[in-house]
Amino acid sequence: MDYRKIFQSIMFEYENKTANELASKYNNVLTFSTFRYLDEIYLSKAISPSKIAEKINVSKPAVTKTLKKLIKNGYVKKNEDVQQGYTYTVSLTPKALNIYEQIIESDMMFIDILDKHVNFSKIDNIDEKLKNALFEYRHIKSKTSLK
Repeated sequence: MDYRKIFQSIMFEYENKTANELASKYNNVLTFSTFRYLDEIYLSKAISPSKIAEKINVSKPAVTKTLKKLIKNGYVKKNEDVQQGYTYTVSLTPKALNIYEQIIESDMMFIDILDKHVNFSKIDNIDEKLKNALFEYRHIKSKTSLK
């Protein structure tokens, strides 16, 4: 089997397991798709809904609908942020940050399993290679959408 197919299978299983655990643990409020929103909020600390729409390539009404659900369930808070030129920004609540810490811990376990078998530290310039891959991926994702 080609290493790409194996890697795809690993990622698919990890993403499905994570999505299923989130859905069952948080009553289908936090799903794999809502984590796309939370990721952007987490990385930005505070971000406007229009910036989220731009970064994850979804419509502004879809972002508004999802944010309302996340705010209602206590995962996101709305910040009046006129000084930044936005009507408002959103940020994560302590409740969401706690969940995020658990997910990061799970991600690290997953990375440790991969590292145990691949031994990333032995690959020359691995940090730079991964940074370049992430940059390229972000660039491609910002210009395309999944159909």
